[in-house]
Amino acid sequence: ALRNLSVSADAEVKVVQEGGIPRLIEMLHSADESGKEQALLALRNFSTSPDNASKIVRDKGLPSLVQCLRSDDDKVNEHAIVVLRNIAVHAEVDLETAREGGLPP
Repeated sequence: ALRNLSVSADAEVKVVQEGGIPRLIEMLHSADESGKEQALLALRNFSTSPDNASKIVRDKGLPSLVQCLRSDDDKVNEHAIVVLRNIAVHAEVDLETAREGGLPP
């Protein structure tokens, strides 16, 4: 269901405006790998937008995404990598990430 919302432009705007990105980031801490995967799929779709990629960074999503790379679930790893790649594609987000200390030491 989350993934389906993230592919509709109208639904994407509403989800983001209603605070959906921080909630999706929270879901990345779930012990339920299926829920985590669904959240990552939504973030994957949202992160193709520079504004949403910046929002993921501002909402402290980078440490949670990096934590997903430690999962034993290959799908979780793959989706986390794609979200991180999507964020990195946007140069202004990359610069903002460096300034904000987006990744802890």
